[in-house]
Parts: sequence; C-alpha cells; structure tokens
Amino acid sequence: MAAKTRAQRQTLATGKTLAVGSKGTIPAEDRVVVKELQGRWDYAKQQKEPITQEGRIDLRYLTGHTWETQDLHARTGRLSLEFDQLNQYRNLLVNSIRQQPIAIKITPEGNGANDKTAQVRADRIRQIEYLSNAQEAYTAAFEGATDRSYGYVYIDAEWEPKGFKKRLRIKAVPNPDQVLEDPDATSITGADWKYLFYSYEMSREEFNRDYPDAIYKHYTDLSADDYQDTQDWQGVDRVQVAKYWVVRMESRTLLRIGTSQTDYQDVFEQDLTPPQKRALRLGRLQTLAERMADVPVVCSYLTNGVELLAKHGQPKKTEWPGSRIPFKACYGRIVYTSNDSTQPVATGSSGAEGMARKEILSYIRLARHAQKYYNYLKSSEGERFKMNLLVPYMAYEGQLSPENLLALQASVSTPVPVVLVKPTAELTGDAVLPLPRRELNTLDVQGYEIAAEAARRDIQNALGRASVSDPRCGTRHVESGVGLQELQKTGDQSSYHFIDAYKAMVQAVGEDLEELLPFYDDVAGDISTRTASGDVKMVRVNDPSAVDANGKPAHLPMDLGTHATTVSTGPSFDSEREEASAFADTLIGNQSVDRILGPQKAQELLALAIKLKNVGPIGDEMAEIINPKQDDEPQALKQHLAQAMDQLKKQGAVLEEMHGIIQGKQIEAQNKLDIAKEQNIADLAKSRQDGDVRVKVAEIQFASAVSVADIKADLAHSLQLMTTQLETVQGLVEAHQAQLDRVHDAQAQLAAQQHARVQAQTPPPMDPNATPSAEPEA
Repeated sequence: MAAKTRAQRQTLATGKTLAVGSKGTIPAEDRVVVKELQGRWDYAKQQKEPITQEGRIDLRYLTGHTWETQDLHARTGRLSLEFDQLNQYRNLLVNSIRQQPIAIKITPEGNGANDKTAQVRADRIRQIEYLSNAQEAYTAAFEGATDRSYGYVYIDAEWEPKGFKKRLRIKAVPNPDQVLEDPDATSITGADWKYLFYSYEMSREEFNRDYPDAIYKHYTDLSADDYQDTQDWQGVDRVQVAKYWVVRMESRTLLRIGTSQTDYQDVFEQDLTPPQKRALRLGRLQTLAERMADVPVVCSYLTNGVELLAKHGQPKKTEWPGSRIPFKACYGRIVYTSNDSTQPVATGSSGAEGMARKEILSYIRLARHAQKYYNYLKSSEGERFKMNLLVPYMAYEGQLSPENLLALQASVSTPVPVVLVKPTAELTGDAVLPLPRRELNTLDVQGYEIAAEAARRDIQNALGRASVSDPRCGTRHVESGVGLQELQKTGDQSSYHFIDAYKAMVQAVGEDLEELLPFYDDVAGDISTRTASGDVKMVRVNDPSAVDANGKPAHLPMDLGTHATTVSTGPSFDSEREEASAFADTLIGNQSVDRILGPQKAQELLALAIKLKNVGPIGDEMAEIINPKQDDEPQALKQHLAQAMDQLKKQGAVLEEMHGIIQGKQIEAQNKLDIAKEQNIADLAKSRQDGDVRVKVAEIQFASAVSVADIKADLAHSLQLMTTQLETVQGLVEAHQAQLDRVHDAQAQLAAQQHARVQAQTPPPMDPNATPSAEPEA
C-alpha cells in the first residue's frame, strides 16, 4: 500500500502515469538472475534494517545530536546542550590502530612451497598494500565497526593506466551502508557470504549515458507492479545501481597426476595445461586418483533492481578468479538474541518468535544512555544559572524613569555603565528609598556536578575506560606510573575484541590476495615487491630460464605451492624502527663500541642509526657520506670469484701446455743458454721483479673488492684460497713465458752468430772472366 501511495504521489507531481511494460521485455536468462537478486535484496535489507537503524543512532551521538526530535520540541525555549564525552575514548581506540599497523605474513604449507616463494608473496602483498594506501582502507573499516558496528574493505582488479594488464588494489568503503551482505553468514569477516550488494546512486542522465542499452531508462517505463517491487532503486531524477556478487557451487573433476605417490600434483581436469595433457596421453604422467569436488565460482552482475546492466560492448556477467567475494567485513561485538514475547523486536525484523536474531554492537552503543543523561544534567545546570538571570529587579513605583527602566532591563544581558534611580517617590514622600535589587537564589552547583560526574563515570564504565583518564574515578586511588600503566592496559583489554575483529579482517584480505596473485602475476616478467624494511625490489617470476648471480636456476612460479596467511601480532614496523633507533643511539653513545667493533663497523652503525631517524633524503645523503656504498656487493663478489675460477682453469691448461714445450726445448737449448747466461740472469731478475709488482697490484685490487661487505666465513676462506692459487699460477705462467722468450732470443742469437761465422769462412766465388795473376799476393 505504501508503494502505491508513493507511485500515486509521483504521478500527481509529474502529471505522468506509469506505463505497463512499454519498453520491451527482459531476456529469459536475465529474468532468472533478476528474480533471484530481487528476493535476496528484500530479505537482506529486512534483516539488516535494525542493525542499520541502531548504527545511525550511534553516528548521531558521535556527531553531537543526542536529543530526539520530540525531546527538542518538548523543550522549546529551554536549554538542550550537547557535551561530548564519547569521541575522546573512540579516538583513543581508533588511533591505537593507526599507530600500530599490522602486517600480513605468508608461510609455506606444502605442494612445492618454500621459504622463498612465501617471502616473494609476502613482499608482493606488502607492495600492493603500499600502492593502495591500504592502511587508510583498513582504518576506515575499523572506524565503521567502532562508530556504527560494521565497516568494509574490498579488493579490486583495475586496468593499468597504460597497459593491458590488471593490477590488484585494496580499496575503502567510506559509507558502509552501501554494502548489503548475506545475513545468514556466520563468519566475522564475511568469508562465507553467498551473495552481496554494493550499491551507489547516480543521476538519470549519467545512467542513460553509461548504460545506453538499458531497457528501462526512466521510472515511467516500468509497470505499476514493477515499480512497487523496485521502489528502493527507482527515483524521479536518480537511480540506484548495485553490483550483485554471488557465489555458486559447481562440481568439477579433481585429478591427482604424477609419476608416483610421492611425486604428484592435484589439478582440476578443466585446468590441465597442454603439456600435462600430452604427458598423460603419452604415459609420462599417470592419473593417481580422481574424485568429484564442489568448487565455489564467484561472479558479479550490474543491476538497477529490474534488469541486468552492462556498458556497451561488455558482458553482463563478470567472473572473479577467487573463491570468495572480494569484500571483507570488520564487525563490532556480535550477539544473538531470542525473539521471544518478553523482548521487543526492532522495527523491520522478520524473525519468528523464539528464533535467534543477530545484533551487532558498536563501541559506544551501551554508553548512549549515560551520554544522554550527562547532557540532561549539564543542560539543567545551565538552566539554573539562566534562571538567576531571569529573576526580576524589585523597585518602587516612580523610582525609575522610562529611560532608566529600559537601561535596567538591558543590564540583564548587556553591560550598562550606570542606571539612575530617584531617591524618593511621589507615593513615599521625602523618605530615601533603597536601590532596586534582585532576589537571587543560591545555586546548588555541587549537586549537579556530583550527578554529572556519576554520569560521566557511567560512560567510562560502558566503554571500559573507567579509571584510565582520571585515576580517582575508580574504586582505587592510583598515583604511581606503574599503576596507571596497568589501568591503561585494562582499558585496552576491555576493547580488544574490536582489535581482534580488525586483525581477522586484515588476515582475510591477505588470504584473498595470496589466492589471487597467480591469476594477475601470471606471465614471465619482473614484479615490484617491498621488503619489511621498506626497500623496493624487482623480482623475476614465472621465468624458467631465470638464473641468479651464481648462474643457478632462479625460477619462481607464482602458481606453485600451498601457503598459509597470518598477521603479525608483535609491534609494527614503525614501533620496531623506533626501538631500533633508540638502541642504536645507546650503542653509538658507548665509547667502547669503536674499540670492540672497529672503526669500519662503528662507521656502518652510525650510518644505519641516521637512516633509522626517518629524516628523509637529507638523512640518506648523510648516511652515504659517512658510509659510502661500494660498487661491488657480496653477490657481485661471488660472481667475480666464479670468473676467477674460470680464468684459473684456463691458465692451468695453458701452463700445462707451456710446461711440455719448455721441457722439450730445455735439453736442446742448454748449451746455447750458456752463451747468454749473464744477460739471462739479469733479465730473469727483472722479470721476477715485474711479476711481484703485478701480483701486489692484483692483491690490492682484490682486497679492496673484498672489503665491501662482511662476507661469510666460508666465502672468505674460499676467496683467500683461490686468490693464492691464482697468484701462484700467474707467477709461474709469467716466469715460464719469460724463460721461453729468452730461449727463443738465445736461439736466434746463436743462429745469427753461426751464420756470420760461416759467411766469414767461405771464400767468395771466382770470376771466370778475370785474368789470373802471375804471382800470388803476398
């Protein structure tokens, strides 16, 4: 009946009547989904309406509106003051979350998972959180739980600004009333939701522009019955659109394939890759086990309450690769009450008598009455002060002139320098009259303050903060610092169930992200990760040909293994950093540190202490000046050692070949070497001196490279051994090469001398044309 009345009002206001299905019909396949979502929307809204109403009242109290409308009407002309006693405790709880953010941790569980794969996933999730500003999204959800008993956060996959790849982001839900979830779920995080609506409003103009293929573009396109069913969605100038998330179970064949009962992999039949199918067909892999399994399939639709929507050229159904709806809840205290005849049922509840009804309590829910009573007492106290101002002046008739009477009236609210009165009056004769006076009542301020203090203590008791801000408010008189810390700890414990729900929400987000990573980081390439210390590193994933600096395989498949998700329960990184900074300051102030650690280690410690101060780029420059970075890191040093080993092997082969040549030439050239012995000795001494210089230079260069970082003991030992061997081989090679050069020089010199002697002993040839002399020359 209410819906018809609303439709009639809109008909009268617009002068239009509702059509009867004049714009076409909904496709048969869409009609099933639309009918399903309409029924679920009505049921979920009916169940959540009492929780939503109480949450709105909570927000009224937190925003300084404790008086009901009927109370304000009844107190017209009276004081109705608002004194905030709730937000200070609410902010204390919320800001404790801001100061101590928790971290998502990933641990290996099996199926090929190891510490490396777990660490890469944890660092990748940390980078996603950083780029999403996830801490603000988490805090917004926690604020919703404390302020109105429910808050939400969700995971979105958005396109890169320039690219063809989607990236995961964590987003906040500023208005928790936009979310309408499955009311029959029991998980405190929403992990078992079967459906969820995420709604938002838009103008008719925007709707028609974004969804040009919609059948119903205006509320007049609906029939009267359809309009009644969708009055929550359709308005004259605005329309509500919602993303309808649903989880459906599908039966699939699960296979265990492998070569043995110890070497196998579990995979669904429809997810088999072409290489796996080929291996099964050829018998290289066997099906070790097979069973049917129910698998959750998540998808979403856009709807305006009467049809399924899609932007032009896009499908109406969107599949989600995860197994759960990507929304997570942060709830307050959840209680189930019975709808029996002795307990009033909140407006809108449809639970049958005797059935359990869910209630979710916010942080300030049970302190509302005490806050209202406190405001009433303070308002009454203010009224008592106000009544004293309203007490009239007593004066004799004729004692005040009309002008002075107006001045006296104004003095009640405005300072008046002087008011003149007549000392006598016509009716009193010559007798001097007293000055006008007011009969002020004695204010019972102490009684009001005692009652207000009792109300304030009731607020603290309801919030679990009775003796934290003021130690004298409790039953004990506490003045010591230790006692106050214990009371503060007690106050934190009284609200810890809210923090526990917050941790459960963050852990659920981490579980979803860990499940989604293989679907979005699914190609060979570099991904950005963030370590616990805040350093950003690029990691190569899904690349079977990847190798590390030592040449070993470094393949990191993102779809390998089973991992577990937890959240850190210790101090946050910021608090750890503060503790580390304070401890570093203590070490630096100790004069024996330089003597114990040595100048180099003390220098590195000072640079690290500067970085811990978080003073920005200038601090990084200061640390760089104190402890400059070296070109070679330990990983590069390992690579250098490997290259040195290769060079050592090559030089060993050359040495062996040279040694054979030298042995063959030594016997042949022994006699020839005697001729140039002295010169050879001098050359050999000079060569040895040059070789020693080169060896020293190599030692200095290698030592400077080793001094980059503190290498592990085994690496240092191996490096020293290889360096010694390399120096020995290089010296032998150089000595043998010099000796071989000298042999060749000696051979050439001897050959030249022998040729000269032969030339000298051989007579020149005779000229046949010459005339012989009679006598030989003397």
